[in-house]
Amino acid sequence: AQSADRAKVVYGALGLLMSKWARQGVQSAIAFEAQMANVRAITQANASDMTLMTDTVNQLSVQYGKSAVDLAGGLAEIAGAGFSASDSVIILTEATKGAVAGATDAQVVA
Repeated sequence: AQSADRAKVVYGALGLLMSKWARQGVQSAIAFEAQMANVRAITQANASDMTLMTDTVNQLSVQYGKSAVDLAGGLAEIAGAGFSASDSVIILTEATKGAVAGATDAQVVA
Protein backbone atom coordinates (compact mmCIF):
# COMPACT_ATOMS: atom_id res chain seq x y z
CA ALA A 1 0.00 0.00 0.00
CA GLN A 2 2.82 2.36 0.88
CA SER A 3 4.62 1.74 -2.43
CA ALA A 4 1.35 2.30 -4.30
CA ASP A 5 0.94 5.66 -2.55
CA ARG A 6 4.53 6.56 -3.36
CA ALA A 7 3.97 5.63 -7.02
CA LYS A 8 0.90 7.89 -7.14
CA VAL A 9 2.95 10.79 -5.77
CA VAL A 10 5.79 10.17 -8.22
CA TYR A 11 3.46 9.85 -11.21
CA GLY A 12 1.53 12.91 -10.09
CA ALA A 13 4.73 14.94 -9.86
CA LEU A 14 5.85 13.70 -13.28
CA GLY A 15 2.50 14.68 -14.72
CA LEU A 16 2.80 18.19 -13.32
CA LEU A 17 6.33 18.57 -14.69
CA MET A 18 5.33 17.32 -18.13
CA SER A 19 2.38 19.69 -18.15
CA LYS A 20 4.64 22.60 -17.20
CA TRP A 21 7.19 21.69 -19.89
CA ALA A 22 4.46 21.36 -22.52
CA ARG A 23 3.02 24.74 -21.54
CA GLN A 24 6.47 26.35 -21.72
CA GLY A 25 7.03 24.76 -25.13
CA VAL A 26 3.77 26.16 -26.44
CA GLN A 27 4.55 29.61 -25.01
CA SER A 28 7.98 29.56 -26.65
CA ALA A 29 6.49 28.52 -29.98
CA ILE A 30 3.96 31.35 -29.81
CA ALA A 31 6.68 33.88 -28.94
CA PHE A 32 8.86 32.59 -31.78
CA GLU A 33 6.03 32.86 -34.30
CA ALA A 34 5.31 36.41 -33.09
CA GLN A 35 8.96 37.40 -33.56
CA MET A 36 9.06 35.87 -37.03
CA ALA A 37 5.81 37.66 -37.94
CA ASN A 38 7.55 40.85 -36.84
CA VAL A 39 10.50 39.98 -39.12
CA ARG A 40 8.08 39.40 -42.02
CA ALA A 41 6.38 42.75 -41.38
CA ILE A 42 9.71 44.58 -41.25
CA THR A 43 11.24 42.91 -44.29
CA GLN A 44 8.17 42.25 -46.43
CA ALA A 45 9.98 38.96 -47.15
CA ASN A 46 8.59 36.41 -49.57
CA ALA A 47 7.98 32.78 -48.58
CA SER A 48 11.44 31.67 -49.73
CA ASP A 49 13.19 34.37 -47.68
CA MET A 50 11.05 33.57 -44.63
CA THR A 51 11.98 29.90 -44.94
CA LEU A 52 15.66 30.86 -45.13
CA MET A 53 15.41 33.11 -42.08
CA THR A 54 13.30 30.69 -40.03
CA ASP A 55 15.55 27.75 -40.84
CA THR A 56 18.65 29.78 -39.99
CA VAL A 57 17.24 30.88 -36.63
CA ASN A 58 16.29 27.30 -35.76
CA GLN A 59 19.67 25.95 -36.86
CA LEU A 60 21.57 28.58 -34.86
CA SER A 61 19.42 27.89 -31.83
CA VAL A 62 20.30 24.20 -31.90
CA GLN A 63 23.95 24.70 -32.87
CA TYR A 64 24.75 27.38 -30.29
CA GLY A 65 22.19 26.66 -27.58
CA LYS A 66 20.58 30.09 -27.84
CA SER A 67 16.86 30.78 -27.58
CA ALA A 68 15.13 30.80 -30.97
CA VAL A 69 12.93 33.62 -29.65
CA ASP A 70 16.00 35.72 -28.78
CA LEU A 71 17.63 34.95 -32.12
CA ALA A 72 14.46 35.93 -33.98
CA GLY A 73 14.49 39.19 -32.01
CA GLY A 74 18.06 39.77 -33.11
CA LEU A 75 17.05 39.03 -36.70
CA ALA A 76 14.26 41.61 -36.40
CA GLU A 77 16.78 44.20 -35.18
CA ILE A 78 19.11 43.43 -38.09
CA ALA A 79 16.33 43.42 -40.67
CA GLY A 80 15.02 46.68 -39.23
CA ALA A 81 18.34 48.26 -40.15
CA GLY A 82 17.48 47.63 -43.80
CA PHE A 83 19.49 44.51 -44.58
CA SER A 84 18.19 41.93 -47.05
CA ALA A 85 17.10 38.50 -45.85
CA SER A 86 20.31 36.85 -47.07
CA ASP A 87 22.50 39.55 -45.50
CA SER A 88 20.46 39.42 -42.29
CA VAL A 89 21.07 35.71 -41.79
CA ILE A 90 24.80 36.16 -42.40
CA ILE A 91 24.93 38.99 -39.87
CA LEU A 92 22.81 37.01 -37.39
CA THR A 93 25.10 34.02 -37.74
CA GLU A 94 28.19 36.10 -37.03
CA ALA A 95 26.44 37.96 -34.19
CA THR A 96 25.45 34.63 -32.63
CA LYS A 97 29.03 33.37 -32.83
CA GLY A 98 30.14 36.61 -31.18
CA ALA A 99 27.45 36.31 -28.52
CA VAL A 100 28.56 32.78 -27.68
CA ALA A 101 32.20 33.84 -27.48
CA GLY A 102 31.32 36.87 -25.37
CA ALA A 103 28.56 35.23 -23.31
CA THR A 104 25.83 37.71 -24.31
CA ASP A 105 22.95 37.51 -26.77
CA ALA A 106 22.61 38.14 -30.50
CA GLN A 107 20.40 41.21 -30.02
CA VAL A 108 23.13 42.95 -28.04
CA VAL A 109 25.88 41.97 -30.50
CA ALA A 110 23.78 42.91 -33.54
